Order: sequence, then structure tokens, then C-alpha cells
Amino acid sequence: MNTDRQAADLEAYRTIVEAAKIEILARIPKPEPLGWKLLTIVLPIILTSILGLIVFKMQSSITSRLTLTQDYYRKRLEVYGKLYDNLVVVRQRAQRALNEPIQSADLEDTVDTFNRNYSANTIFLTQDLLTAAENMWHTSSRALGEETISPETLNKIKTGADAVEKQMRIDLVGE
Repeated sequence: MNTDRQAADLEAYRTIVEAAKIEILARIPKPEPLGWKLLTIVLPIILTSILGLIVFKMQSSITSRLTLTQDYYRKRLEVYGKLYDNLVVVRQRAQRALNEPIQSADLEDTVDTFNRNYSANTIFLTQDLLTAAENMWHTSSRALGEETISPETLNKIKTGADAVEKQMRIDLVGE
């Protein structure tokens, strides 16, 4: 009987040891698979690289647009400066043509220069400025048919020049 009892105790002991072994093994953390370890290391690097590339492309696009816009407005300011210089000369020559013949006042050359200047640079002019410049040019061109400029024609030229100048101010500074 002793052997049966010992065998039963031994079997109970084995069952307890096996249960403890299973419980201990269940609590031991299992090692992560190698693929998962590589994925957790490589995935953030890949995602960061992709995000960096996207940001670089967007920044390059913005920088290119900003550069083009700056160049456009720089050229526009230059065109407006030349147009304003022509405008001043047209006013002076028209004033001079009030008292002397138009040919000696050189008004025709000045009006032609004004026309060439705004016509060649229409891409940089707003539609309102283009309209004002065309109106002034037409008024000035009609004056060239006169022997000397009448005070009414001089006022029309000055009014047209004032309209061009006012529109340039609005375009440049928003007044």
C-alpha cells in the first residue's frame, strides 16, 4: 500500500509541478518575433523620410512661387516707375505746347514713348490702369492734331495723367 500511496503522492506532486511550470512559463514574457522588431525599428525611419520628402517638395514649391511673385512685383514696380517718368514728361511737354507749337515742344515723341511703354508692359498693368493709360493716350493723341494745345485740351491731358497716377497709387499702395 505504501507503494500505491507513494505512487499517488508522486503523481499529485508531478501534477502540482506541471501546473506550476505552466503558470511560470505563461508569466515569462515571450520574445517578439524578429520581423516585428525590424518593423518597429524601420517603419518610423521610413515614415519620417516620406514626411520629410513631402515637406521638402511643398517648401520648394512655396519658395519657387514666392521668388516668382517677388520678381513679378519687382518688374511691375520698375514698369510703373518708367510709366510715371513718361507721365511727368507728357505733362511738362503738354504745358509747354500751350504757348508754342506742338512740334517744338516735342509732345509727339513723348506721347509715342508713353504709348510704347504702357503697350509693351500690359502684363504688369492692372485693367483699370490700362484703361486710364489708353484714355490718356487717346486724349494726348488727339491733341497732336492741333497747332498749339488749347487750355481745354491741356486740362484733359492733365486729368488723364492724374487718373493714371491715381490708379498707379491704388495699385501700388492701395490708397
